[in-house]
Amino acid sequence: MKNNSPKSSLLLIQPYMENFQKNFAEVKNKSSAYLNNNTEKDFLI
Repeated sequence: MKNNSPKSSLLLIQPYMENFQKNFAEVKNKSSAYLNNNTEKDFLI
């Protein structure tokens, strides 16, 4: 298989990148919600 252009490989990873960004945003929302729901005393040792 000959390597056409960087664009073709970019098209290949595009869905994975979008999926990753979606999952990352979800994790960020969950973790910030968790931090908001748990006060500082929960982190004290």
